[in-house]
Amino acid sequence: MSARADQQFGKYQLLERLAAGGMAEIYRAKYTAAAGVTKPVVIKKILPHYAGNRAFISMFINEAKITVGLSHGNIAQVFDFGEIDGEYYLAMEWVHGQPLSKVLKRARGMGIPVIPTPFAVLVAIEVSKGLHYAHTRLDEQGRALNIIHRDISPQNLLLAYEGQVKIVDFGIAKARIASLQETQAGAVKGKYVYFSPEQARGKDLDARCDIFATGIVLYEMLCGRLPFEGKMIEVLSKIVRGEFPKPRALNPDITPALERILLTAMAHERNDRYPNAEAFREALAAYLYTHAPTFSSNSLGYLMTHLFEQELLADGQPVQLPREFLEQVPLWKKVLPSPHASALQPTKISRPKLRPPPEKPDDETHTDENPDPRWWRRRQTLMYGAVPLAAMLIGLASVVAIDRLSTFEVQLTSDPAGAAVKVDGQPATAATPLAIKGLSSRQPHRLEVTAPGMKPWSREVPPQRGGSVELHVVLDPDRPPLDLTAEPARVEPPAPSAEDLAESVRWPVRGVQVVASRHAVSVPASGAARMRLEPSKSYRVWAEESLSIAGSELAEVFYFLEGSAVPAREAFGLLGQKPVSVRRSSALYAFVVADVRGERSGAVKLRIQEKGGAVSTLLVDPREHAVAFGPRQRFTVTRLDGLDTYQLVVRGGAEAARLHGRGGAVGKVAASWEGGARLGFAVFEVGKRYTVSGAERISFFFPDDSVEDNSGSIELELAESGGEAARGP
Repeated sequence: MSARADQQFGKYQLLERLAAGGMAEIYRAKYTAAAGVTKPVVIKKILPHYAGNRAFISMFINEAKITVGLSHGNIAQVFDFGEIDGEYYLAMEWVHGQPLSKVLKRARGMGIPVIPTPFAVLVAIEVSKGLHYAHTRLDEQGRALNIIHRDISPQNLLLAYEGQVKIVDFGIAKARIASLQETQAGAVKGKYVYFSPEQARGKDLDARCDIFATGIVLYEMLCGRLPFEGKMIEVLSKIVRGEFPKPRALNPDITPALERILLTAMAHERNDRYPNAEAFREALAAYLYTHAPTFSSNSLGYLMTHLFEQELLADGQPVQLPREFLEQVPLWKKVLPSPHASALQPTKISRPKLRPPPEKPDDETHTDENPDPRWWRRRQTLMYGAVPLAAMLIGLASVVAIDRLSTFEVQLTSDPAGAAVKVDGQPATAATPLAIKGLSSRQPHRLEVTAPGMKPWSREVPPQRGGSVELHVVLDPDRPPLDLTAEPARVEPPAPSAEDLAESVRWPVRGVQVVASRHAVSVPASGAARMRLEPSKSYRVWAEESLSIAGSELAEVFYFLEGSAVPAREAFGLLGQKPVSVRRSSALYAFVVADVRGERSGAVKLRIQEKGGAVSTLLVDPREHAVAFGPRQRFTVTRLDGLDTYQLVVRGGAEAARLHGRGGAVGKVAASWEGGARLGFAVFEVGKRYTVSGAERISFFFPDDSVEDNSGSIELELAESGGEAARGP
């Protein structure tokens, strides 16, 4: 929740209430020093009706005692503690980001069921760093403070937009300096789904319960669900028995090596777990370095920016994402395979104990010349046993290598995405983008890609000896071919009448004239979304995701380029998933049409990539970035029959349409159309013929920045067609 506060609280100014729980509330605030320097902070204070609760006040003071002395990059620092007008408070570091719990929820909402492995492992590494620091803290006399968090969970892990990971809320932490009633054995505290077995039993705890909880958090990131689920009594019973589904049963992409690390952290007996958080961190770091050596810690910031772009843009924060990162996002949007029921049966997981080698007797000395006979026999046995074992391993490696060479995979993407795929005549289990694995290297394979309103695509992929093939398919619209060799007979419009000169006419009408000096709207003066560009640079612009207007899902928006040097034919158009090249422009505008009926929801993300540079984002919200028209700024044909099909022919007028300040004829006109619950945008080019269906109303106009010196026109001929069409313009 979030609510404006804007009130003074001692030396702090409370700006916004971020959250309110049953016992405390959290505020975003700022502290102003004497020199006028301000510092953003978070104020956590007890709700007034708990001010007299000694037990809760004791726990709050306990948190202050523990956290004021902690200073580590992975722990949100506490700067101040005190009491104002009977209200106890903590002043903490402001972390500009989101809790991991919200990150998981947002990712699932965007079709990413699990956090990609390198990101999840990095989060667990950073948490382990902070825990090891807290676990090993000493007081001023050099005595161990024995700090245990006891409540590691996604709600208490903050991920900053820049990629840092912070542990918060030591409110129920156990330490030698804490009060007895808050830390004694038998006091069950924390979120029970993240309990360790000893915590569920109410036993005495040590730092290894935090390692177990961190393992659960990592399990949740990698598997998309908790290991222990159900009602409280069911969960505690499963934890005590140590029963939960193995990670790879839920997510086959988890490697056996990572599963071993995870199960060691979650071992039922704490002696079988990592001895400390540093050992857990080292195992995770070694795995990350081995399996993703080029992975950068900056990538976590990119993931946060991608997931929370709307929040960042709403705060006026610039958003830039590398093209390489964005190309990986479709690969994360997948549906995890449903594991077999038997694979989900809970299994008691315990790390095998390693026995130390037997020690030699102290009264005997053995050398290579005088070896211990018992030791030598064991050595011989191992040596002889190693020969067949090595042969077996070599043979197994050969089988694996041959098996890898006997199949290959195709990484298939399409424009537009979401197309249906057939492999050798059999439907694939998912739409594009997808990875088609296990293709035999002994024969070619036929791939077919189809999407509504698009021409079908098919190709035979030659066999490969192992490896992966990347294939990108661009589907063409299923429009009738244009006959450019024979110009259709020109239909002379009748003498203009009062109805013909109006800005809106009813069907039937033979000819429509869109006049550049009259049917044009000034985009910069509207509410269109805007991004400044450098005229000397070139850009690629494309759209992602979709918005909904009047019940229609749209993935395209109009764009307009500001700048007198922009060629007229490039001045405006539609932005979809296919990139558009932009040059000589000082600003990019994006918008939808304002006066359509129905609800508006969603948003379109425009990606703007400078040539060879980073990718920026412009968010187009249909509720805000819409262009409204004056009474004479467009020409509209009404009373079309949405059940009929029409042929639209576009020609230049007696004088070609020209927009102010731009060289050459514009050669196209923008249009929006409505029909029943459907809505669409279109750009019609001179010299082409289009099939129109499902439309009841079409409006034509020119997007521009100044209409004073516009001239010329574009003429359109609209006639009923006997053919059928399955889409709008």
